[in-house]
Amino acid sequence: ILMTAKEEALFNFLAGVIDGDGTYNGRANRINIFCSQQYLFEAIVIILLRLGINYQVTFNRNIFNIQIVDKLDEIFSYTARVKGKSQRIIMDTRFFYAKSLLADLKYRANCQDRILSYLNQNLLIDAKKIQNYVIPQIAGSPENHQLTKIINSPLKMYRVTLQKKVQKQKVYNLEVEKNHNYLVFTSRLTPVLVENCHAAIISRELGIPCLVGTGKATKILKNNQEITIDCSSGAEGKIFSGKVPFEVKKYELKTLPKLSTKISLNLGAPDIAFQTSFLPNDGVGLAREEFIIAEKIKIHPLALYYYKQIKSQKFHLPKFLLGKNLGRQEIKKSELNGIIRKIDKMTVEHKDKKEYFITELAEGIAQIAAAFYPKEVIVRFSDFKTNEYRQLIGGSLFEPQEENPMLGWRGASRYYDPRFKPAFEMECLALKRVIETFGLNNISVMVPFCRTPAEGKKVKDIIRNYLKDAKIYVMAEIPANALLIKEFLEIFDGMSIGSNDLAQLVLGIDRDNAGLAKIGNENNEAVKKMIKDIIQACRQQNKYVGICGQAPSDYPEFADFLVQAGITALSLNPDSVIKTILYLSKSKEEKSS
Repeated sequence: ILMTAKEEALFNFLAGVIDGDGTYNGRANRINIFCSQQYLFEAIVIILLRLGINYQVTFNRNIFNIQIVDKLDEIFSYTARVKGKSQRIIMDTRFFYAKSLLADLKYRANCQDRILSYLNQNLLIDAKKIQNYVIPQIAGSPENHQLTKIINSPLKMYRVTLQKKVQKQKVYNLEVEKNHNYLVFTSRLTPVLVENCHAAIISRELGIPCLVGTGKATKILKNNQEITIDCSSGAEGKIFSGKVPFEVKKYELKTLPKLSTKISLNLGAPDIAFQTSFLPNDGVGLAREEFIIAEKIKIHPLALYYYKQIKSQKFHLPKFLLGKNLGRQEIKKSELNGIIRKIDKMTVEHKDKKEYFITELAEGIAQIAAAFYPKEVIVRFSDFKTNEYRQLIGGSLFEPQEENPMLGWRGASRYYDPRFKPAFEMECLALKRVIETFGLNNISVMVPFCRTPAEGKKVKDIIRNYLKDAKIYVMAEIPANALLIKEFLEIFDGMSIGSNDLAQLVLGIDRDNAGLAKIGNENNEAVKKMIKDIIQACRQQNKYVGICGQAPSDYPEFADFLVQAGITALSLNPDSVIKTILYLSKSKEEKSS
């Protein structure tokens, strides 16, 4: 509501908060708002950002203190209890790092040596000084200079601390650019732009319409403009000007046609497992661990496994975890202290930090397995890439920097590697607890990105140390999986086709590069031929073959192709289950007639 509310409504909301829990300090010329509720705190910050009001936040004894020095007279025109008359602000409230903004003007605009001292000491300089002393020194047309545009904009710079890792945060607003930028809030409620390429997948699971990769939406669309977003086609979203009339279709689930092909679900968020289980389904074809680890656990598993060594600060970690492997010469004690503080705060209930990881992961998986019991739930082991693992707390200690993480140290290659094997064994222990302690024996497991049969054999041997009876599947997402399918099926109980990565590797297209999507997708004949070969080989060996990639959810005709090829199960995103069942049923009727 606040992101789209009109300015008068924002001022009235802010005035109500100030009258309720605010004060005015006339001597300091400052309004203070005291707030103990996180959601209200975030609402206040959204209002201040939208109104272009500068603010500062302090936190003491669970109370947020938001201090305001801008637009006081305008605010007082709306308040009823808290009143005052603001004084002229002597010091500016908008500052910039001199070295970042003025380095190229070091000598040309150094008015009476004033600017040079700011540059040499790397100080913040206020906008008025730049306006009064720097811009007049610029030759040509100062009014058209880039520096003038910056000063006349609402931009300003904060003092910030470089972070090696960034935890995932709630998303409040998004700037849809070519790199999928999202506006999030840090713990101090300062807006930060971050990258999140999986936003569309998560939003689909949560039932929230989401469009990414629009390229120029923020340049075309204006604040408060009414638009209609249509995400119903799956593969390509549409944006319409104004409110487009629509109708809601309701389906009686009991009357939906039955298909010979199993329909299972892709799921990652345990919180929506039970409500999703009421959709017509034959279980879960892909339960991702990544969402549980990133949103619930938030700590790199090796940081928990080696917690005591990190806390001792004697760097008694195995040599292969540190140094040249990570492209670093030393680890700062301040960095280790920060990691330890965060781990201690989040794992206060667990003396053994490994138990925190096992417990949280087991509970998240169990929530999904219980919702669909006794139907089969296929849990895929973690498939983070190195850049994603580095974002977890402590991740920078254990993850190398890779030029192309999509084709790097991921999937099966991690699980038997001495550098990561302890973490993989904690995943196995979590699944063992779900099956043996919680009694949810409807779980099967799946190994992602397995490049060779030799890798598959090593990983399977580790899994069998913990899971004696569970079925073990492998993702078919690398051309080698199709070319050596007989060898892979001698090791695993079946395959689930990962069409996203398979299409990427067959066509040589980086799936993170939206500009290359026009070349081809899973409907490409080369990709379909490889998928058909996988299905036929699995059926000949009487092994399970499903698909958990995005394609059948996005392209109904592709789902029809899979059914005709004889696939055992289609694992779909929850929002596409009904329409896919109806499409396949209609297609079957048309073919039979």
